[in-house]
Amino acid sequence: MRKFGWFLSAVMVVSVLAGGCASTSGNGSEEKPRPELMSGEGREDAKKLADEYVAGFVAALKENNFDKLKAVIPANSKTKVTPEMFEQMNKELTETMGRLISAQYVTDLDKSIVRDYVWKFTFEKKAAGGAIKGQLVRNELFYMVRVGRLDGKYVIAGTGFRL
Repeated sequence: MRKFGWFLSAVMVVSVLAGGCASTSGNGSEEKPRPELMSGEGREDAKKLADEYVAGFVAALKENNFDKLKAVIPANSKTKVTPEMFEQMNKELTETMGRLISAQYVTDLDKSIVRDYVWKFTFEKKAAGGAIKGQLVRNELFYMVRVGRLDGKYVIAGTGFRL
């Protein structure tokens, strides 16, 4: 169980990819963008942003290629995750959950000022011990991409696995 706890810590590294708020540069007297309501309106562009992010994240995990992830990380978050952090997270994810075999879109959740887009990630690995040693075991997790809107533009406000 301790190893799984470390795994969750490593996976949360991905959560910092897009975490935080957008801010302006300068002396601090400039007004910061305010989140806008997203309920009850067309959100095709928000979903497209989430889809593109997940496609890059899935490709990065499957190919163990940080550049695939870096290509979809929001600009204000590119310095928060290093290739070494990604490699460690991917190693722990693979050891704990197995090899990623699919990511399937499930739903979106309306949170008024943000929208959470949810995928089901399916992993497989061979059992290491016990009565099922050597048999293929499937593990599934939810993965969420939170999208908000600032100054009329959709932005990724957070990402991460959910149990």
